[in-house]
Amino acid sequence: MTSAAALLAAPAFLADANSTAGAEIVAPLQMSNTAAAFDVAGEADYSYAITLPSSVNISNGSGGTMAVNNFTGSKASGTLTAGADDFTVGGTLTVAANQASGEYTGTFAITVEYQ
Repeated sequence: MTSAAALLAAPAFLADANSTAGAEIVAPLQMSNTAAAFDVAGEADYSYAITLPSSVNISNGSGGTMAVNNFTGSKASGTLTAGADDFTVGGTLTVAANQASGEYTGTFAITVEYQ
């Protein structure tokens, strides 16, 4: 089995962290050479923590799957300076030898929570 690494990207989402429970973002996975970018908005000067998934599986709809793991973010927490902040998330895509071709899709959840 061989593997290759790739960054996964998603369109920008706004995570509204105005509740004490935080917000969960479910982002579609897309192949790209850039990390997924997220904007966070809420009360000015509040701190927040980010929780990333450990691993997700993506599929091509015909039985082919690949694992995405080792999610990393540009930060684990942040401060809503002037009520806004942003961060990026990437991961490692494991591609098996003889991996079936096709469009692979999936989602991953990110939790943003006030501290």
